[in-house]
Amino acid sequence: MDYFFYGTLMDPEVLAGVTGRRFAPGAVETAFLDGCRRVRVADAWFPMLITEPGGRVEGRLVHGIDEAAGERIAAYEGGLFDPAPVTVTVPGRPPREARAFMARPTLKPGDRDWEPGK
Repeated sequence: MDYFFYGTLMDPEVLAGVTGRRFAPGAVETAFLDGCRRVRVADAWFPMLITEPGGRVEGRLVHGIDEAAGERIAAYEGGLFDPAPVTVTVPGRPPREARAFMARPTLKPGDRDWEPGK
């Protein structure tokens, strides 16, 4: 299964710690999700996506995540996010389907964008 990560799981060290494995460089690609904006969750340090016409979020498309790793990722998301199908684009390729963890309605967006490494 392919997953699109737009937050802390974009970091290879975090992803390895959560899934219990390292992914080969060819299994991780830069990808984009259109129609969204990445913001901090209100009163939190981690991100969520909100709908924004014309918006675009850069993330990582990771190929080959098995069921066990998917379950560990879901546990890491702490019941605050649910996996959902999304369509992402990788430069130079047709759009493709993946899963992304999207915030549950109980999470509220903050008023600041979230940027990797900041």
